[in-house]
Amino acid sequence: MLDDTDATLDVRNDLEKQLDGLKRDGYIHGKDDVMSDYFTEWFTFAKDQSFDMGMACPEFVISVPSDWGVTSCHRYYTAIVKAIVNVWNLQAPPSIITVSEPEAAASYCLSLKGTEVGVRQNTF
Repeated sequence: MLDDTDATLDVRNDLEKQLDGLKRDGYIHGKDDVMSDYFTEWFTFAKDQSFDMGMACPEFVISVPSDWGVTSCHRYYTAIVKAIVNVWNLQAPPSIITVSEPEAAASYCLSLKGTEVGVRQNTF
């Protein structure tokens, strides 16, 4: 949905038809509602599992593919903000830090204190 390269053109065309059907049938209002609905379910699960540690307004870090453009990142961020606001019943947008996937991976590897830097079992 967010990758607008030629490599994903066929997938996006197929998805477009499905999204148009969902919109026509009244399940969604806009194409990005699918992402917001998904993230709402995901964050509800996280909150129910107390991953937020009971915080009234947790902070979030999201990673985005390094080859996404500004428009794709903005649509992704907007869908996540909408979901977080819904799940935590916030009146203002949450604190979200955005990093590229390579930065997130590097940060994770550097955080492995006392271990050999590299891919570990059950990682990613």
